[in-house]
Amino acid sequence: MPPKTDSKESEDEDDENKEKEGMHEQNKDKKDIVPYKKIMINGIGVMALIDTGSDVNLITKSEFEKIKDSIEDYKTKSTCLTGIAENKVNTAGIFSAIVQIDQYHADVKFCVVKDHDIPVTVVIGNPILKDFEVHFPPDGVYMEKIMHLTLLVEDNKAN
Repeated sequence: MPPKTDSKESEDEDDENKEKEGMHEQNKDKKDIVPYKKIMINGIGVMALIDTGSDVNLITKSEFEKIKDSIEDYKTKSTCLTGIAENKVNTAGIFSAIVQIDQYHADVKFCVVKDHDIPVTVVIGNPILKDFEVHFPPDGVYMEKIMHLTLLVEDNKAN
């Protein structure tokens, strides 16, 4: 004889399953949106993945080869980076470049990695994104530079 189940528990499970099915139905016609953004690195256009979980900016060796003539400070440097699920990637080098995102410019450091180490050619991470307000609507990625204001206060201490 099968164990008795509380009819209230069965109803709750049925409601939960219906809710999951409803969510699936809502989203089934929507394609997965990957947050890519066209950017310029030293005046050369590239497509970059906007990754709010990345602590570094990355570029593959083959993509770096396309822009290397515009880079002045490339340094060979091997650093072990650890990512999701403890995956390890060793960098081949590092360089700085002027990155243009929409009308905004920033001086940015990139780590160069082997082509097969990442599934995209350029990753824009938090070293840049910390200075932007990033929006991910269904039709793209929009970024707006956060303007940092410094307030100077005169110290009027009596001596």
